[in-house]
Amino acid sequence: WHATLTSKDEEWLEQAVKRLLKPGHEGLSKPTGSFELSEEDFIYISQTAKDNNEKIPPHKWVFGGLARNKDGGFNDHELAQILLDATDNQACAYGARGIPAVMKAVEVMGIKTARKWGVCSLNEFRKFVGLKQYESFEEWNPTGDIAKVARDLYQHIDNLELYVGLMCEESKKPGDGAGLCPGYTISRAILADAVCLTRGDRFLTTDLTPFNLTSWGFQDCARDTKNGSMGGMFSKLLFRALPEYYPPGSVYAHFPFVVPPEMEHWLTQMNLHQRYTFNRPPKGPVTPVIPIVSAAGVRSVLQNPTVFKTMHLGSAQHLVDGSFFCFDNDPRHINARNMVGNALNHTGAMDNYAKYYREHTRRLIKLRSFRSGPNRYAVNIVRDVINVIPIHWICEEIAGIPLKSEEAPRGIYTEQEVYEMVTTIYSFVFINNDNSEDWPLREHSTKYAKILVEYIQNRLQASGDHPILSIRGIKDLISHLFTQEIDHSDPFYQMLFKSNSDQLGIDELSSNVLSVIVSCAATLIHATAHVVDYYLDKKREAERKRIAGLVTDFTPETNSTLAGYVREALKHAPPAAGTFRTAAADARIEQGKDEKGKDRPPLDVKKGDRLFLSIAQANKDPIKSSTGGGSDKTPQVPFGRGTNSYYEETCCEKLIPAMLRVIFSLPNVRPGPGFTGTMNRFVNWVHGSQEYVYISNRGTISPWPASLLIEYDEAGFTSLNED
Repeated sequence: WHATLTSKDEEWLEQAVKRLLKPGHEGLSKPTGSFELSEEDFIYISQTAKDNNEKIPPHKWVFGGLARNKDGGFNDHELAQILLDATDNQACAYGARGIPAVMKAVEVMGIKTARKWGVCSLNEFRKFVGLKQYESFEEWNPTGDIAKVARDLYQHIDNLELYVGLMCEESKKPGDGAGLCPGYTISRAILADAVCLTRGDRFLTTDLTPFNLTSWGFQDCARDTKNGSMGGMFSKLLFRALPEYYPPGSVYAHFPFVVPPEMEHWLTQMNLHQRYTFNRPPKGPVTPVIPIVSAAGVRSVLQNPTVFKTMHLGSAQHLVDGSFFCFDNDPRHINARNMVGNALNHTGAMDNYAKYYREHTRRLIKLRSFRSGPNRYAVNIVRDVINVIPIHWICEEIAGIPLKSEEAPRGIYTEQEVYEMVTTIYSFVFINNDNSEDWPLREHSTKYAKILVEYIQNRLQASGDHPILSIRGIKDLISHLFTQEIDHSDPFYQMLFKSNSDQLGIDELSSNVLSVIVSCAATLIHATAHVVDYYLDKKREAERKRIAGLVTDFTPETNSTLAGYVREALKHAPPAAGTFRTAAADARIEQGKDEKGKDRPPLDVKKGDRLFLSIAQANKDPIKSSTGGGSDKTPQVPFGRGTNSYYEETCCEKLIPAMLRVIFSLPNVRPGPGFTGTMNRFVNWVHGSQEYVYISNRGTISPWPASLLIEYDEAGFTSLNED
């Protein structure tokens, strides 16, 4: 590899060598590129470096002028600049006379050692690995006078030494799949060595199993040709180790071994350049994310979207042209949010939705329960009920998407397919915290958003003034006739058009509808699973019994009490650990009072600072918020993610109690036996706040609960037919 050193590498190596030479050495005055290191000098500096290192414990070693932090690590910014510089610096080519002068001693010592060991010649090696032997020096390297000089030294091609022959062999011509371009013999040897190293490495063979690594760990190690790096794995390391310096889509991360201008050329040839960014990430140090953990601080930031901007806007705008995901104070965006919210929450709508949730919860539990033993039934309450009821709701009651179900077998998309679409889009916009996962999330969510928006646009056009005269209206009519889907979305769309005071077009309306169905359905899925799991815990058996005693009482007071239980569960188990914001201007954040009633010091932030609003920590703030009834049933902060969280929370407070009425009315409802009665998950820490990561049914990690089995007595199965 010596010939491929960049000019910057050569310069750095010369400086490193000169620092170890004896004072007054003649090489100290030599300019870069002309300094030749003798064997004696090499032995001296090697021993000096060894002696210096032995005086210092390994955990205190430094390199490249870096200094260690107090914790013993290196500064992320300085490490990132070294790696980014390495990507920018173009390597030199393989070939004769290309090895830097400073490496001469190493080359000479290598040749002498090979002679001492009796290493085979180049032709003998080629014969050993199954390659044709060279018949002349010109066949070996016809470039310039290389063959003539070699003939003068070795007389016959069979006498050519292995090391010299490998280093000076003619390089391969650049072409598709041959970017490295060493000599053919050395490339063949490298490939053979790589295969042998892989086959002989137990970590890549016998130990590389899901049993040893866990199912999600095994899949995390698997090569993915659709990861934006064309199967490369190094980008995953860069994205995870230095996420602030390797943004999603950057060629510096996806192709770190190719200089960006060259990579841009080839990606343009492949018509893929629009998916990547080619500018070098900012050189300045990145300010660490500032966690906000007090309830007063989190509320203060969420209530001031003018100064504290969402960090999700770019992802949302990549998918749609709507405003419901936007958290700013643009009057047009506010009106759009209110318009869709009013259509969703028009007079009597939530009561009808709550009835829908009760009926479908009962129906799905009945349909998907199975006998798990004598006198008892079981159902996977998360996978088969909680995760799919919001999907039925948005498809049948809101958006009019042709869902395939037992009642509509000719529908186009199954419950799980729409569930995948909704959760993927939501994950891309709101939970996209791992840069290594951005590419597949971006690709899939873009595809899914396009599918859903098309159906919404057709439905909007069919609900407009002249539905039959439009192509989209005709498409919607044909879809209804063919699929015989269940569609009660007319009231929603009629209210949407009635509230459309800004005369938004079909495209803007459709993206806003997509936004509301994604945010509400995803939040309901996540929140309901957390609430049910929270009250199934043995430590909360008393609360579970009190809820069971209220399920048949539909008075406003009971509805309010059940909503309070939902809020209480989400206070301790919020759907998200927190959300991110960026300061658009210098600001002061008041932190409220501590548990002793003393004022906490305010937090001053600068323009550009990134904040993590810890919903989980804020809800544990010992300062209680006023709830009006003497009971602590209100979260300290909204559990949604911004100014549109009102609609998400309204849905949760109205619709989750409807599901709880059915689930906790089951006699002796309890978690399933053993592992089945738990949500398969582990704790992940995000800026000091705890959140759960779940294992999906495919064995991958996911932010979405996948499974929870509950059991109930046989009498409950019969009672599911009763209202």
